[in-house]
Amino acid sequence: MSRPKEIHGVWGVLEDPKTKRILLVANRRRGDKVDWSLPGGLVDRGESSTEALTREVEEETGLVVNEWSKLLYTNRIKYRNRSDDRKELNFNTEVYFSIKWLGSLDFRDPDQIVEHGLFAKKYLVHHLLRVNGRQIYEPLNEWLSEPWERKTKHFSYQVEGYGSEQKIRRVKIK
Repeated sequence: MSRPKEIHGVWGVLEDPKTKRILLVANRRRGDKVDWSLPGGLVDRGESSTEALTREVEEETGLVVNEWSKLLYTNRIKYRNRSDDRKELNFNTEVYFSIKWLGSLDFRDPDQIVEHGLFAKKYLVHHLLRVNGRQIYEPLNEWLSEPWERKTKHFSYQVEGYGSEQKIRRVKIK
């Protein structure tokens, strides 16, 4: 049995300090499906997490974040029994926070994935991210409901199967 593929990703919570709205981006996926997410992406070899996040946010939104205020949470998602043609993988993410950036929104993503975005109220963030699965929206919603200030939280999920048969469970971290 082969080992699961390891992927490292980063997402940014950009909160407008005046309205307290959170930036979300609309991503065009395979099959012309659109889903919403925080801006971010994969960490390239040789990049730090914050370097990758700064690059991804600028590519996807046109905004330049010079400093990320804090690491809100980490999330390790183990995808198992995905389908015959998809390898098992561990998706390790870090989610950072910022209220300071330069520029204005511009969705000319060089990867042509991000089509547009918006600063959304918290209830809309929950609604738009919910279709991505509990493993994606639950940690962010915990923070949106009761923001923790000092300590970084750590989450872990196991996702078994795929499609409508997918089972998601939160795993306790030892």
